Amino acid sequence: MLFEELVTRTGRVAGMTSRSLIDSQIAYYDARAAEYESSISYRSGRFVDPNEDSQALGWLQRIVRTMPLVTSTLELGCGTGIWTRELVRTSRRLHAIDSSSQMLALNRRASGDTVTYERANVFEWEPTQCFDRIAAAFVLSHVPDDHMASFVEKVRRWSSDRGEVLLIDEAVPTEDGSTSSETVRELADGTRYPIVKIYRSLVQVCDCFERANYRPTLKIEAGRLFGVVLRRV
Repeated sequence: MLFEELVTRTGRVAGMTSRSLIDSQIAYYDARAAEYESSISYRSGRFVDPNEDSQALGWLQRIVRTMPLVTSTLELGCGTGIWTRELVRTSRRLHAIDSSSQMLALNRRASGDTVTYERANVFEWEPTQCFDRIAAAFVLSHVPDDHMASFVEKVRRWSSDRGEVLLIDEAVPTEDGSTSSETVRELADGTRYPIVKIYRSLVQVCDCFERANYRPTLKIEAGRLFGVVLRRV
């Protein structure tokens, strides 16, 4: 698995709204920050065994490193800095946001003073400027279905004219063949948190953004992962 996380699939989590799932998801990643990189076998800037996706992730890393230089980049859900360290190579200014203060603290340590940071819930936040590139790695699958349209609209609003979006995520169906799932995830200490996990295919993702006048300029399918760059038209 991409995330070494003791996942229990429960279908729909009874009694939980999208809002309460998002709140639980924020709490989960705040609590998980310290064990995150070791749990996905990320060491010294590389994904290694036993992460089954290490080869695909390494390929995606190399592609991100060689993207054209832009003036400004916004990274959504920046986490501990795994993808921040790649994105900073191709942007004169990089602003990274995350809802977890613990994730942001680790990211600062890894990326230093070359990045500006802000603690923010992407579903409620509004920036004060537009960006040439908006990047989100393993974020889209945590967006509930009933927030997806507004999420895409936010990204469109935050993009500069002819701005582009970089998305990296998983495209794995649930056991019953559906694409939507709420999941309970467990930390090393046994604490459990319900979160959103929705596996959208590359086709589905492109369709969502094409409705907002984006067109894909690069599509990558790497095992069960995908990467896509879409440009605003």
